[in-house]
Amino acid sequence: MLRTSIVVFFTLSLCLFAGEYPKSVTAYRGTKPMLDGFISSGEWEDAGTLQHDDSWNCDAAKVTDPADLSMQGWVKHDGDYIYFAFDVTDDVIYGTDTEPWLSDKNPQAHELTQDGWPWFADGIEIFLNPENEWNNSTKERTKGDGTSWKMVSSTYKSRLGGVGTPGLLEGEPRTSDYAWNNYQQWIVNGAQESAVRIKDEDSEGHGYIIEWKIKPDPCLEVASGTFWCPCMGKVTMGLNIEIQDLDTKAAGAGSFANFHHIDYWAAEQGKKELLARWGKLVVVPETKDGTLVSEKENTIDKSFTLYQNFPNPFNPFTVIPFHLKQNSQVKIAVYNSTGRFVKTLWDQSTCAGAYHATWDGTDYMGNHCASGLYVVKMVSRNKVQNIRTVLKQ
Repeated sequence: MLRTSIVVFFTLSLCLFAGEYPKSVTAYRGTKPMLDGFISSGEWEDAGTLQHDDSWNCDAAKVTDPADLSMQGWVKHDGDYIYFAFDVTDDVIYGTDTEPWLSDKNPQAHELTQDGWPWFADGIEIFLNPENEWNNSTKERTKGDGTSWKMVSSTYKSRLGGVGTPGLLEGEPRTSDYAWNNYQQWIVNGAQESAVRIKDEDSEGHGYIIEWKIKPDPCLEVASGTFWCPCMGKVTMGLNIEIQDLDTKAAGAGSFANFHHIDYWAAEQGKKELLARWGKLVVVPETKDGTLVSEKENTIDKSFTLYQNFPNPFNPFTVIPFHLKQNSQVKIAVYNSTGRFVKTLWDQSTCAGAYHATWDGTDYMGNHCASGLYVVKMVSRNKVQNIRTVLKQ
């Protein structure tokens, strides 16, 4: 029998996948934007869109007037970087329309150290989980590396310019030396960049604009040692976006650190930090009109081969052979026909040679999957190969 005649070389993944909050935005392939703090005509028309509205949850006063706080956002990629842009309407900008003030909870809030509060001002935070998973815990938060992170773009201070100069800052968990050092290196080395500009009130209205660029390596680690590229096809990452609105100390009376508004795109109130409750950033290789760009990254990588599984269709087991020409980190996972993760079959550093993984038709929890089409994806050395298989229960 097949069950007894094969050696099972799969690793049961105890991972739950993030992005379960029912919101998603698509990053299409588009033109490279100018990172200058200006939303030029047509510059972001080829991007997916985000809109600040009543569906956002909050940790301070609820926004009731769009003139008080509102935002139009965009996200896209050009094959090399992922870009975000935010056009924020804000009636009072901390440090510009007000004298700078400090919270009674932290008089060191503006120190550019781990004792400071990088998010203490007006601005945007991006929470990104490129790995799109968390390990066996519904309370897991960002790790502070390329697999899951949280960074700040502030209107009042920055790592490179200091207090009084807008830009990027390290995010959470800032008390972790590991995360803090990673974030600081990203900013200093240009792995992440942002342009922040206070708008001209007479011609643009009151508020600010943020444009943000994210480099895949080291910031978009979709699997251990593997960084996003368009050759991977459709990739889903966990995402949350937060807007901070500080205003005056009196305006935020009664809320945490006297913030007037703290609004976030995904997660229920009090759960914005949890990887499990973020929404989805779906990164696709095609443009917004469905055009697939031909590029050398889309060619098959000859350093490894993923062979068609056998038997196919199958029940209850199938064998998935593959061959490596050189040592590398290998991840093989199963997804359903809609792209949702089912199970990890192989995730380890592997020497050159011939191998096979097996799948028993169950998901990561050990539940039997429904009959239908599934995709087996192998990732090695930033390259991807897929096969399709049919399970018949």
